[in-house]
Amino acid sequence: MRPRHLRHALALAALVASAGIAGCSWWPSEGPSAARQDVGRAGGQPSAAPPSPAASGGFAAGGPQPAAAPQGTPPQARPLLLLTDPAVLAELEAAGLDFGSVLTGAPRAPASLSALSRTAELASIARVLAEDLRQVQRADPRSGTSIARHAHRLFDERWLSAEGARFELIGVVNRMDRRPFDASACGETRLVYRLAYAAKTPGGAAGATSAAGASVATPAPAAASRLPMTASFELLAPAGDALSCRRLAQAWSRAGALSGPDLVRFLTSPEGRSPRAPPIARTSRGSW
Repeated sequence: MRPRHLRHALALAALVASAGIAGCSWWPSEGPSAARQDVGRAGGQPSAAPPSPAASGGFAAGGPQPAAAPQGTPPQARPLLLLTDPAVLAELEAAGLDFGSVLTGAPRAPASLSALSRTAELASIARVLAEDLRQVQRADPRSGTSIARHAHRLFDERWLSAEGARFELIGVVNRMDRRPFDASACGETRLVYRLAYAAKTPGGAAGATSAAGASVATPAPAAASRLPMTASFELLAPAGDALSCRRLAQAWSRAGALSGPDLVRFLTSPEGRSPRAPPIARTSRGSW
């Protein structure tokens, strides 16, 4: 699944940040501006999630709910359009959909951006982003990465090689509606990642007491948060003939009725060479 070409998705995110919508700082005296104590993958989640069907196991299928079927009529399966369940997404990452593996096409790629930044793929992205940021700064001298010293916030490119920073999977999107734009494919499957970090806070919190009665410092918890940058991969679903697309739609409908480990197994198992293979297993190389 190595990307065919680089788009300016990261650069666009940086320009959004420069408009004052969001930003982050690298200055040690300030610390990351978005830092907070997060538990697990909860950071950056919307305060109110849209309702989702119970059958989808906590991920939205999108669109209006169908009318109730007449009594005695079996319910019609609804396709899975958007997967956002954190537990399922974590399992998908562990199964090979982590950012590094998708970006480089190599299994077991490093997760930390400090290591991944040494790959040719991420290094090329960082170069494009750095140049875009320099252009913004030349055009706007008031722009920069520090809250204290700049009126207009910019994304700090050093996050892309920071220790403890990584892109985590936050969404899988069924875009079969993209079929009209590429007749050779049955639309796209999109993987959406959000930049995040986890870092140990310096020092400790005093107040704990040892068995001997002495006061000791306890380790401070790690600071974790998400940052204002997303990246997505557009993976083509090949074989754009009508029969293949119909079977793929049926596979998405089957996925909509599954949840938890059953959904993970279905989305990642190739089911041999069957044309009824699950949606993600049937994707091919796409674009960044």
